[in-house]
Amino acid sequence: MKASTRTTVLRCLGNRRGQRRLGALTTVLFAGTLQLLNPTGAAAATGAYSSFGVADWDRDQHQDIIARNNATGDLWLYPGNSQRGYSNQTPVKIGNGWNGYTPFGTTDWDHDQHQDIIARNDTTGDLWLYPGNSQRGYSNQTPVKIGNGW
Repeated sequence: MKASTRTTVLRCLGNRRGQRRLGALTTVLFAGTLQLLNPTGAAAATGAYSSFGVADWDRDQHQDIIARNNATGDLWLYPGNSQRGYSNQTPVKIGNGWNGYTPFGTTDWDHDQHQDIIARNDTTGDLWLYPGNSQRGYSNQTPVKIGNGW
C-alpha cells in the first residue's frame, strides 16, 4: 500500500476467527476500498465498498457497519458484537440497487427509535430518507423524499 495514493481513515486490530494473530480492518479513501489486511500488510480480502454509516441498526445494543458493495449495488449490514476484534456475526443483505446513491449518513431521522439511511440520488439530486425498522433484513418502510437540488 503506497501512502501517496491511499489514505487510511480507520484502522481496527482484531483476532480473526480465533486465530492467534492480529489482522487489521482498514477503510481506505482511495477508490472507496474497504480492505482486510493481515499483519504483513498484504490484503487477505479486498472489495470495493462504500460506507453508509455506523449505528445500532438492529437495536441489539451493538454498533453495526452498513456498507454498499459498489460492484453489485447491494447494501450490507455487518452486525457488531461490542468487542474489540472481529465480529462473529454473519453479514446480512439489507438492500439492493444502491449504485447511483451517495450516502449522507445513518441516524434516527424521524425519532421513531429506528435507525434510518439518508442518501442522495445522484441522477436527480433528490435527498431521500430510507426508514429502518430495526431488523436484520430489508425494511418494509416506504422511502420519503426530504430534499432536492443536493
